[in-house]
Amino acid sequence: MIDIDKIVQVKSQDSFDSLIKLEYNSDITEFLIDASRSLNRLLSVDISAAVLFLSKLNKLKNFIPEKLYYRLTTFQARLELWSGDYTKALMHYSQALDITIERRNFRAAALIRKGMIEVYMYLGRYDEGIFIGKKALEYFRKTKSEIDAAQVLTNIGNIYHRMDKNQQALSHYEKAQEIFKGKNEAAMAIVDFNRANIFANLNQLAKAKELYLKAGDFYKSKKMDLAWEQTEYSIAYILYLETKYSDALKLFEKVYDSFVALGDKKTAMVT
Repeated sequence: MIDIDKIVQVKSQDSFDSLIKLEYNSDITEFLIDASRSLNRLLSVDISAAVLFLSKLNKLKNFIPEKLYYRLTTFQARLELWSGDYTKALMHYSQALDITIERRNFRAAALIRKGMIEVYMYLGRYDEGIFIGKKALEYFRKTKSEIDAAQVLTNIGNIYHRMDKNQQALSHYEKAQEIFKGKNEAAMAIVDFNRANIFANLNQLAKAKELYLKAGDFYKSKKMDLAWEQTEYSIAYILYLETKYSDALKLFEKVYDSFVALGDKKTAMVT
């Protein structure tokens, strides 16, 4: 993960170039990949910290090649997605997508489409989300990018979940799970969480709770505080469905305070 203190120390092109040379063997693409991973990590831990990180990262814009500006635009869109500002997220993703298509950077375009699936889902534009997801899936399957394909399957499954098409959602999650198995623990935890949502919909509460706890144990072990609190929220909802109202209320109150402290205003409002 990028050390934010090192970003703050960059004041000129020379100091930026020195950082890239020392930390990334003069490969600015590797720096941006690390920045993307760092942002993803923070979005699972503390949104307030993610906002601070991206504000510092954006100050480096003048030091990177113009052809890579679109990467910073996608970072902004990802933060807006997690913060619940879906209209702005779609605007920034669309801007970045247009640039990558114009430059015939098809892998970058597919990665952006992968992110846009959830934006369309939250905007209630399900058909557009599935359409753009299938375009991304076609590219990743053609290029044998299995992990990316599995992430797209997960995101499309989320749309089917929103549409109450539980079996279609579960089918997509299970296909993704087969790819992730033994390769990506964090992705497996996401799929377990999403599968739990479906079992809760189907009133299979014991199975849902088992999967929420499994995902939660992983997030807690990795100190992914925000992701862990989201599993706690889901368990509180299961307690509510089981008519254990006192236990549910206590857990809801605990996670509400945590969401506020971690800067997740969107989920705090839901709670």
